[in-house]
Amino acid sequence: MVRSRLPCIEFGRRDASRTIVILAGFPDTEVSGWGDILKHLKEKKDVRVICLCLPEFENNCTDRRPWGYTFDEILDLMHATINECLGDDKKKVTLFIHDWGAYTGLLYENRYPMRVERVVCFDVAAGISTGKTKFVSPFFIVLLYQLWWAWAYLISQAVYKPLGFALFLTYGLLVPKFLRPTSLDKKDVPRPQNEIVVELLYPYYQFWKKAFTSGNPKALAPKRVSCPILFLFGLNKNVMFHNAKFLRDIEARTDGSKYVPLDCSHWIDKGPAAATANVEIDMFLNLK
Repeated sequence: MVRSRLPCIEFGRRDASRTIVILAGFPDTEVSGWGDILKHLKEKKDVRVICLCLPEFENNCTDRRPWGYTFDEILDLMHATINECLGDDKKKVTLFIHDWGAYTGLLYENRYPMRVERVVCFDVAAGISTGKTKFVSPFFIVLLYQLWWAWAYLISQAVYKPLGFALFLTYGLLVPKFLRPTSLDKKDVPRPQNEIVVELLYPYYQFWKKAFTSGNPKALAPKRVSCPILFLFGLNKNVMFHNAKFLRDIEARTDGSKYVPLDCSHWIDKGPAAATANVEIDMFLNLK
C-alpha cells in the first residue's frame, strides 16, 4: 500500500478557531497515549483536534511495508495530512507531540515554521540527561534500549519475524529496571500489550541506520523551535529526554514559553499529572 497521509482521527468543528494536531510516538495509536489530555481538549467548544500516529501504528494494520518509513517520509506524510485536513496552506496549527512524535514534530516545526504557531511537547525534547539512575550514564541506558530494539527490528525483517520479536521481548526479561529508560510496568503503557508487535520498532532502526550512515549524527537532532513552546515532562524516569541547555533556552525566552516538571513517568495521560498538564495547557493556549 502506498500511503498518502498519516493515520488520522478528528474531533471538534472544522471551523474552530484553533486547530491542534496531535502526533503520538511508540507504541501508540492516534489516541491511545493521550487519555485525560485528549478528553480535556474534546470538551473545548472552539478547538478542532486532529489525532495522528506514525504510519502502521494504527489499530488493525494489516498491510505493512518492509523496513518501515524514514523520518523524511513521515514528515512528508505529516505535511500532506495537515494540508488535506485544513485545506488552507496558510492556516497555522498547534502541535501536541510525544515520544517519537515529539522528535518528528520538532523536525516538522524546523522545516515548516510558517505552519506552526505553538508547540506543546510531552516528555521528549532535545538532548539527554540523568534521571533517577545516578550511577549509570544516561547515554548508556538510551543506547542500550534503542540499539537493542533497532537490532530486533533488523532481525525481524532480514531473518525471521518471530526471532526478532523474541529478541524484543528478551529486553524486558534480561534488563533490570534501573537500566531501562523508565521503570514503568507493562500495565502503565497505554496501548494493550498484545498490540505491540515487532514491526512497530522501525523508527529505532531507521533513526540509527541514518545515524550510522549519514557521517554527521548530530545533524539528526531537531533545532530550536521558532514559536512559543510548553514542555511538560515526567520526573519519574531513569533518564531525561532533554538536557539543561534545552531548559535554559526556554527560561531565556520572552514569548510565554514554559517548562513544567510533573510527578509521573513517560506518559502524561492520567491522574494528577494530566490534571496539572491540562491547567498549564489552558493557560498557555488561552483556552476557555
